[in-house]
Amino acid sequence: MAITDLTETQLAAVRDQTDLDEAFRKERVATKAPPPPPPLDVPLRPALLRQRMEKHGIEFPTFAPTFDRIFVYPIDKDTQPETTAGGIILPDQMKQKLVAQVGVLIMAGPRAIEHLFSHGIQLGDVVVTARMSPWERTYYSKTHRQHRILVLRSSEVVGGEDLLERYESGELCMQMDHEGRVTVGDRERIDPPEGDEGI
Repeated sequence: MAITDLTETQLAAVRDQTDLDEAFRKERVATKAPPPPPPLDVPLRPALLRQRMEKHGIEFPTFAPTFDRIFVYPIDKDTQPETTAGGIILPDQMKQKLVAQVGVLIMAGPRAIEHLFSHGIQLGDVVVTARMSPWERTYYSKTHRQHRILVLRSSEVVGGEDLLERYESGELCMQMDHEGRVTVGDRERIDPPEGDEGI
């Protein structure tokens, strides 16, 4: 059927439908969600990590963690108890089992980076791990020096000294959304506008 064969009523309906389609197209364009922000590059050797590696003489292993695994380079802290509360002297092997390991977070797998960064922990931070959870591995660096690292899951990090400093300085803060989910964020991006007290 040609357009010339249409009646006046049919032509009006076609014009109305065309106008309606154009209106829907314009509305879709106007209400289209903005594109998501570009992905962030995660620095695998940030300044803090390089500083701590130099301070403690750490060299990277010749292999990388996968999935949710992390590598923590243990650093000595004078936190090992000499005796129990009852006064029993502890042997060295028992002292190591009773103390949470403290070390520098030197490498992390993709899932671990996602998990730790969302909680405010970064590569190079001094972290505390759960007791008896780490698996210790000895490795040789590219310079053929022997080192030891703790291999564990990101969920076995129970705290961080640098994280506490970031909270105390106000660099990081926690925010709860309307659904009750808590997130850790950068203070500059989260602060309410001037004069708005927030919640």
